[in-house]
Amino acid sequence: MTLRTRNRSLIIFIILSFLCLGFSFAALFYQVHTGNFDQIFGCKFLSFAGLSLFEPTDKSVIFGLLFLQVYIPVTALFLYFSFEKTQSTLIILFAIFLLGCQFQIAKLFIGLLNYKMTFSLEYLCLGKTSIMGKLLALASFFLIASEAKDSRKLNIEMDICILLVSCLVITIAVPLRTAVPSKNFGITLGYTTIVNTLGMITALLTILTFLVSYRETEEKVMIKLLISYCHIIAGFFILTSTNILWCIIIGAVLISVGTHLFLSSLHKMYLWD
Repeated sequence: MTLRTRNRSLIIFIILSFLCLGFSFAALFYQVHTGNFDQIFGCKFLSFAGLSLFEPTDKSVIFGLLFLQVYIPVTALFLYFSFEKTQSTLIILFAIFLLGCQFQIAKLFIGLLNYKMTFSLEYLCLGKTSIMGKLLALASFFLIASEAKDSRKLNIEMDICILLVSCLVITIAVPLRTAVPSKNFGITLGYTTIVNTLGMITALLTILTFLVSYRETEEKVMIKLLISYCHIIAGFFILTSTNILWCIIIGAVLISVGTHLFLSSLHKMYLWD
């Protein structure tokens, strides 16, 4: 992938992510203005009713997903301007992680449009989209760990295609239990144990790959990338898997700190190359 192609892809993603940001907040404001929000959640959005720091609430889920929606375009914009002239496959792979985050925002509309425990096609599509988001988040960092030793190679297109197709196939294959909504507007998966095991294996392989890269290159930046990965992926899963406000706050802090460490580590890596 040439530098021009990568930058153009990032620009397109930035534009689309800002459009999604506007659409998400427009949908929220419409539901609040028409009173639909009150009917769905039993409380007003702009009030402390239905919100607790330690108790599970739907409002906490909304705040977590809205934070993630803002995080995506802001991070993508920073990614573009910080590495516009840097030839690296890790930049586009991190953008794929952001794409996975964007797919997770589909759960926001499951809540806002009150699709929970329905059997509509929209509910299934939004549920499948959120599942693919988690798969992309895990798989993108596995590729980042694999490519970190040779981050300037150009023939990355095939790896990205394999990643996208693999995640899509798994998403289609995994059944959904639509009658059992999750606590964060998602849909409970079938074969939960198998899916969770595969996710854990992918995460462990990513950590192992970073450690192997550090052993082979003896570059401390690999350890920093590993630490940032742990922060980012933990923050991502907390933000998208909990309905408790204090956990949402922790997740927001983790993903923010991890992203700063990840991007600063990349900057130092290419500054000295």
